[in-house]
Amino acid sequence: MLRDRVYKDIVITIDGHSRFDSTDFKIEYQKEQNSSAITLTIKYVIEPKYKIVFKIPSSTTSDKDSYGDYYAFSGKVCPGPLAYEETFSFKGEHVIYDKIKTWLNCIWEELSSNPIVKKVETHQDKINEIFEKLDTINDGYFTETEAEELKLKLDELEKNFKTQLEKNSADKKKLEGEIEKLHTDIDTLKETIGSFKKKGWLKSFTGKIFKWTTDAENRKLLKEGYSAIKILLPEDIKNSLP
Repeated sequence: MLRDRVYKDIVITIDGHSRFDSTDFKIEYQKEQNSSAITLTIKYVIEPKYKIVFKIPSSTTSDKDSYGDYYAFSGKVCPGPLAYEETFSFKGEHVIYDKIKTWLNCIWEELSSNPIVKKVETHQDKINEIFEKLDTINDGYFTETEAEELKLKLDELEKNFKTQLEKNSADKKKLEGEIEKLHTDIDTLKETIGSFKKKGWLKSFTGKIFKWTTDAENRKLLKEGYSAIKILLPEDIKNSLP
């Protein structure tokens, strides 16, 4: 059996985390078949796929190169620090609690990252859908007239977007950074109008549009800007865009 002291220290470790309580977890242990070792499993009851499993030895291991006997532990964890599922091995009981702390941090990182990842994946799906449509249009370079009109529209979009940023942002330093990034993106689009064919430039523009729309307050403005750009495009391209 697992000693009550170890169980108590595990509970204390979990309760010591700022985001979790021991009531969020189920702690189970059982003796392995054909072995005197114990399997200790800690599951996050709200999302049971998140768990850490320790194989706890029933005796110490001797090593001729060490200065004493030690307990050799092994196990697996989900999520791990790098991979979704990882295995591990270590020496010494105190590492159990360090492993649990790291695992709890990984769970919180996973939980807090999920909405962001889902948002990115949703955006990417939409971008890929537009890219597929763009791949069906007749390609070619913009004419000089089309390029100059596009540049004027991009200048107008930057001006309106900058006004919107100044209106919504109270953080001056953050505002300056956003305006600088916006200017760089717009300048890149203007400079590449003559370098990319229409498909390539529109893919670049689409990617930047979706990046800018991460702020809900800017979506209406960017939708209007997207519409303004579409007006200038040839009918075969215009009809392929959302």
